[in-house]
Amino acid sequence: MPADPRLFPATLPVLTTLRRSAGGRAWLAELPALVEELSERWQLRPDAPYHGGSCAWVAPATRADGGRAVLKVTWPHREARAEGRVMRAWRGRGAAEVYAHDPRHHALLLERCELGTPLWRSELHTADERLAAGCTVLRRLWDAGDAAAEELHPRSASERPAEKGRAPEAERRAAERQTPAGSGTAAEPPAPGDEWTSPDTPELLAEVAADWADLVDERTARHTWPREVDTGLFAAGAELLRQLPYGASRNVVLHGDFNPGNVLSAQREPWLAIDAKPMVGDAAYDPWPLIQQIDGAPAAGAGPGPVGPSGAAGSAEAAAAARAPAGGCADGASRQPAPDEGELRALLRHRTALAADALDLDVHRLRAWALARHVEYTLWAVDRATRGDGADGTEHAEHGTEHAENAEDHPVGPSAGRTERTNTGRTDTGRTDTRRTDTRYTNQSDDTGHTNHSDTAARGPGRKSQPAADTSKFTAADLQWVVPLVHRARTLAELAGV
Repeated sequence: MPADPRLFPATLPVLTTLRRSAGGRAWLAELPALVEELSERWQLRPDAPYHGGSCAWVAPATRADGGRAVLKVTWPHREARAEGRVMRAWRGRGAAEVYAHDPRHHALLLERCELGTPLWRSELHTADERLAAGCTVLRRLWDAGDAAAEELHPRSASERPAEKGRAPEAERRAAERQTPAGSGTAAEPPAPGDEWTSPDTPELLAEVAADWADLVDERTARHTWPREVDTGLFAAGAELLRQLPYGASRNVVLHGDFNPGNVLSAQREPWLAIDAKPMVGDAAYDPWPLIQQIDGAPAAGAGPGPVGPSGAAGSAEAAAAARAPAGGCADGASRQPAPDEGELRALLRHRTALAADALDLDVHRLRAWALARHVEYTLWAVDRATRGDGADGTEHAEHGTEHAENAEDHPVGPSAGRTERTNTGRTDTGRTDTRRTDTRYTNQSDDTGHTNHSDTAARGPGRKSQPAADTSKFTAADLQWVVPLVHRARTLAELAGV
């Protein structure tokens, strides 16, 4: 029987995105029957789906008792596996409540957030007030995760601080196994495959960030860079991705994609978070998308926003959209014009300090994570724009950092608050340990001066800079958005003291 076009319109982004891969087509073929089965089991009457998101089918639904809910069915992928378990463990504290969960099919029945206005679109707050409101929600999530730490990551309750410097691998792993997430103790993650791991256990930030670092290195080497691009910043970002997870003052259950499009106005609480991409690790990782996009998240496929890139991906249009000039959101989505470089520096300094104070985090550490994530995004965006979808469109439908999708007209928010990460370059066991524990990113320097990160000292030992080359592979249009992204990375590096 053909799928109901009301529930599965041909232009729905999740359909158009996943049709580009064999695995996606196989999942889509089973989706109508799965939605029907879930609707019968949970006694739902689904309505037309929200027109947003590239990795999940999400629709408002009415329950048997007349209650309003949202049905979300996610294409199985790496970042989706722990969403249901963590959101259930939060028990509605700062997040949409979970009414039912089918982990086998990655299906959730969720509280409907009404009015469901994304935080970035709120007209009730200044940017600083919106940022403070978001930080309040984020703290609630972290505290809720602390309360459920044993449920999410059952480990010994005893605590032991991590060794200073680069401890032997066995000691590092033992230290983390003895430290619950959220304990406030610096610790190392356990090795992949340890006894507490289960299929829906949140991933360790250290593992994911190490994979991203490898991708940054691969993508840096893949391209011929123009002279205007300081590729040493990319090497610095990759090193931070490897280092930062191992010096946290507080490990928490992370939301993983805490952008202001994933914080919605609601009735039960003023604001509720949705669309978690949970991991366990350094609390300072979480705030950057909130800071970066608080002035306004662009529509899907839009160019970079005022404080940094926040464009969506996962569609063919996104490849072209990635080439949009930096400094403004498409379709007037941004609240204000992009600041110049000096204004951007002052804005980032102010907002990172505000968030660090609200969240009781070290501001230099927060800025170091911002740099690491921004570099990862920049390399992803360049790769996306220059390579396109290739043979398998889901390579770019699975990705993650701050690549938020627009929550407009979506009362429960984007079905995949960022496009997801592929498993490319990842192995669960036996990966070479390339982590560092130096503390470059904690340099308490003043916020002045400029460092050229292309020199060997800044790159770190054993890392080769990419040769400055001609611009034959970068058009003038490319340089209009690539160079500003690199300039923003330099600003973040200076603010972080890197």
